Amino acid sequence: MKKLNVPVAITILVFGLANLSLAQNHPFTDTFNDTSLAQWWRGANSTSAYVKVVSPNVLELQSQPNQSGWLISKNNYVLRNSTVTLKIVTANKDGDLGICPTYNLADQRGIDAQPNWYRFYVGPNSSNQAPPYWLYVYKKNDGTKASLDSVGNLSNPFHIRMRFDDYKIYFEYSTNGSNWILLHDEFFDLPGYTLDDRFYYEIAATNTAANGKLQVDDFATAKDISTTEKEILIDSLKSSTFVNGANDPNQSLRVDRFNVGLNSNFSTSGWKPTADSNLVRYDLGRYLEKGSLEINVTQFEPKNQNKMKRHHVLAMFRMPWGSHHVVEDLETDWDLHTGYQYSQNGHSGVKLYSVTHFYDQTHFDEKQSVTPLYDEVYAPQHDWNRSTQYTIKMVWSDKSVAYYRNKVLQKAEETSSGIFPDIAHSHTKDFELRYVYVGRDRTVSGDTITNYNGEYGTNGAQYRAMWSNGQSGSPIGPIYSNIKVKQIVSATDLTSPTISALSHITFANGGRLSWTTNELATCYVNYGTTTNYTSKTIVLGPLAKNHSTALAGLASNQTYHYQIVAVDSAGNKTVSANQTFKT
Repeated sequence: MKKLNVPVAITILVFGLANLSLAQNHPFTDTFNDTSLAQWWRGANSTSAYVKVVSPNVLELQSQPNQSGWLISKNNYVLRNSTVTLKIVTANKDGDLGICPTYNLADQRGIDAQPNWYRFYVGPNSSNQAPPYWLYVYKKNDGTKASLDSVGNLSNPFHIRMRFDDYKIYFEYSTNGSNWILLHDEFFDLPGYTLDDRFYYEIAATNTAANGKLQVDDFATAKDISTTEKEILIDSLKSSTFVNGANDPNQSLRVDRFNVGLNSNFSTSGWKPTADSNLVRYDLGRYLEKGSLEINVTQFEPKNQNKMKRHHVLAMFRMPWGSHHVVEDLETDWDLHTGYQYSQNGHSGVKLYSVTHFYDQTHFDEKQSVTPLYDEVYAPQHDWNRSTQYTIKMVWSDKSVAYYRNKVLQKAEETSSGIFPDIAHSHTKDFELRYVYVGRDRTVSGDTITNYNGEYGTNGAQYRAMWSNGQSGSPIGPIYSNIKVKQIVSATDLTSPTISALSHITFANGGRLSWTTNELATCYVNYGTTTNYTSKTIVLGPLAKNHSTALAGLASNQTYHYQIVAVDSAGNKTVSANQTFKT
């Protein structure tokens, strides 16, 4: 529970009341028929003369120049999978609906002085209070205020809403309270906080003239259960043995540990790659269009430790080709690179790289690459220290991916306009994660053409010589531990796919099976000479409606039984009836 920052004179009173029900669950509603405003604290300059309920059940807020009439909720709430809505009855010059993890009732301008918040402002695009009105989205991130988006030409009344899913915040508005228009969305970005932390709600008539009055009604929060997170993978990386257990009921997850050497790389701290051939590979057995990957690293200081030009520490792919494979550019991948070439100009030695290349015989789609910032004056926390454990988190949702370290959305290099942009890549194609690689990327594809051990040209010879002379050696760390992968799925889609149009073509020692599903799904086939189905194909993919696979190495003149297993993107599974064919 976070301590409330309130004036000393009322500390006992506020704590005496707030501790009764400080942390609350949704819903929280107020139609402002209670003139005492019992669910709210009044901020400075918010006496009944400036913040009051007027007929008919409308909250009116007024302020003096540089002093806001404002309220803050007495209770705080978890934002994940929730909404907060407010009806604007009459807009003023600069009113807002805000969220903030902290507050100080003595502040003259609401949560404005707090270091981290989001605000949804409403006001005219002129010096008076006349329509048409505009909406503005602002955030304050670690003390730095930024304007994110705006839209105009609205008339009283209208509604504004902030919506939160598992990782993003959405700012929406409506002219009727039911049909919502998206103004802005982004990965949630208040340093040190996630959507699982608790926040207070603010309503404020911000920085208006003495006669600027904001009138609002129908404040409401609600749970939004349209999505939920499902654990796909948990691995402590502290043992050479991986147990699928209950996290993989379909037994579709596959884990390979390559050349880890007599378990010597594993300890109670985690797993440390000690050679260029050390690698752990995970086949998730499905394609995740929305989700998160989290992993802990320690003994990691790439700027000072690694002499090779570059290698990966974490790689995530749609297909199993691996890094620097010749067909890599036909696929989707995003990963963290490290090496001395990313340590120049004060950078941290780590680069986030993401690409969605879908070859259609006319062009490659796109490519994005960003180097995280290290600037000693601006943000020393962006460097790495060997003695510190860091939690790296990659979050992706449809066409965008973001990179967090210790709950902080990482920043890129300063732009020419003096802005440090968030490291969140956007693409025109959806990301689809299936394969995860931890360790030394050179062994992902057995590639000896690129990377530090085979750079072409003059420098390539130099790097090869450094390697053969032992000057670069294996990376010093990191030690990896506690990898977790979660999938964001629909909480309302409970319908399993339908399998139809099953057919087969047989050969002397094999057969080809074909079928369709009525929705996008991944599939695999159980098969054998009896209905015990002693064999299983790999999970086919990516998500599709038309499916086909070949079964090879079968006995001739033999009857085989098989069944199709189809799983949609929400995890709903269908198993077909038994089918047979004879080779």
